[in-house]
Amino acid sequence: MECHDARILLTFANRGCEELDAAERDAFQQHLEKCPECAVLALTDRHLDETIGRAMRDVPVPAGLKEKVLSRVASQRPRWSWKRTSYLAAAVLSLLAVAGGIGWHYYVLPEITLSFLQEYESRGKGWNEDQVEQYFAENGLRVRVPRRFDYDKLRHIDIVEVKGRRVAKLSFSRNDQERSASADVLILPPKQFNMIELPEMDAPQFTSIRIWHEDFTYIILCDGNLHALLRTLN
Repeated sequence: MECHDARILLTFANRGCEELDAAERDAFQQHLEKCPECAVLALTDRHLDETIGRAMRDVPVPAGLKEKVLSRVASQRPRWSWKRTSYLAAAVLSLLAVAGGIGWHYYVLPEITLSFLQEYESRGKGWNEDQVEQYFAENGLRVRVPRRFDYDKLRHIDIVEVKGRRVAKLSFSRNDQERSASADVLILPPKQFNMIELPEMDAPQFTSIRIWHEDFTYIILCDGNLHALLRTLN
């Protein structure tokens, strides 16, 4: 299960909606165990529900309101099935969660520290292929990095969003007396993207774009001579 799918199911799973079957619930829970970002969202959503629930329970109910509501419901024939009603209720709860989530986001601001910036800037430097793949796996992305690159030239790794999907990104650079070059590499899983329109190898009309199709598709956005960043021509 991908983050996009998990976040769609978030509202239903947290509220015990019967429309989710056991397989969907298991896949959702397994995703939360592997993805810290979605786990935080799920925890925040659950906390919001609890906060709203407590606030609603603290509001005094006018005398006789329950009897009036039951009488009104009994006097009208319901036109919607329970299934459609449950969908509507889930949609309303989802809107409340989104509105509350926005407020929660601005109330609890993410903290940026010097140690975070140092870790972010140095992420990937001095790492080999196995270390890079392990980092992505720990963050919910199981990828195979391109072996043709010289990982002594790796300067940074990151996770970015492409078309709503989380994608692994590698940044290489070289700047010495012999030659200079830089390249960003996006690692796209073929099962998550429609890449029929991409050329088989490179993009002849774009000198700065190279495309390698292997187990994964590598989109290489380069500046300078790409061979300066590869293993075989150093």
